[in-house]
Amino acid sequence: MRSTSPEADKLRQAVLIIIDEITMLTKDGLRCIDSLLRDLMNNDKHFGSKVIIIGGDFRQTLPVVPRGLPCDSIEILQQMIVEENLIEAIYSENLNGMEVEQLAKRVILAPTNKKTLEMNRSIISKLQDEPHTF
Repeated sequence: MRSTSPEADKLRQAVLIIIDEITMLTKDGLRCIDSLLRDLMNNDKHFGSKVIIIGGDFRQTLPVVPRGLPCDSIEILQQMIVEENLIEAIYSENLNGMEVEQLAKRVILAPTNKKTLEMNRSIISKLQDEPHTF
């Protein structure tokens, strides 16, 4: 951004800057905003002395796995076993005998839609009746 641009003038005039969904921003993105505001405000204080309010749901942030490794076939197999145990732990062996209200209170969170679809298919395959799509 050029220091003479209209956007730069708006940032200089701003008293307060709100950043929503901060958990979606990388540390480099936040550093970039800090550097930009320092340059525009021509001072070396954090965020150019602007008041910054950040917001977001930190419960949606996935945990960091230290020294995480890419999956190979053995790890994929282990993951499948863990998922099956998870499904059994959440829905128990009496999945077919559960009422809708009981099922609605049990959820498994997955990091991607693909993983969610895989787990849903696995759970549906355990039901006795034929599935119906509405």
